Amino acid sequence: MTKRKTRILPKNAHPTFMETFAYKFPLDVLITKTLEVSVWEPDMTGNKRLGQVEIPLSQIDLFTKNERWYNLQ
Repeated sequence: MTKRKTRILPKNAHPTFMETFAYKFPLDVLITKTLEVSVWEPDMTGNKRLGQVEIPLSQIDLFTKNERWYNLQ
């Protein structure tokens, strides 16, 4: 498991993150993986998790650009 973080955009109710994370796996291994995205908000007592989504990479066309909305759970 590898964790990556975007930059923090303080005092922004509608942040947009145009960041790219690259992972190098052979395709046969990559399609067995699940991408877990967690959204956090900093607050006075620490960080508060707003939600997360798990995306099975076997369900995505990995050879084209994917822009999609996902509901957090």
